[in-house]
Amino acid sequence: MSIATIVPENAVIGQAVNIRSMETDIVSLDDRLLQAFSGSAIATAVDKQTITNRIGGP
Repeated sequence: MSIATIVPENAVIGQAVNIRSMETDIVSLDDRLLQAFSGSAIATAVDKQTITNRIGGP
């Protein structure tokens, strides 16, 4: 019984290329929080510095 199967080189390279294109879609938690606060800031007229202070605060 074989645990691993042999994968053709082209398939591995194709997967690596797909991973690189997905990396741009990954958003950090800080970025998501900033986006969430920015969305509410537009509605409440809060400036960007206040949003940044909220994220950086305790």
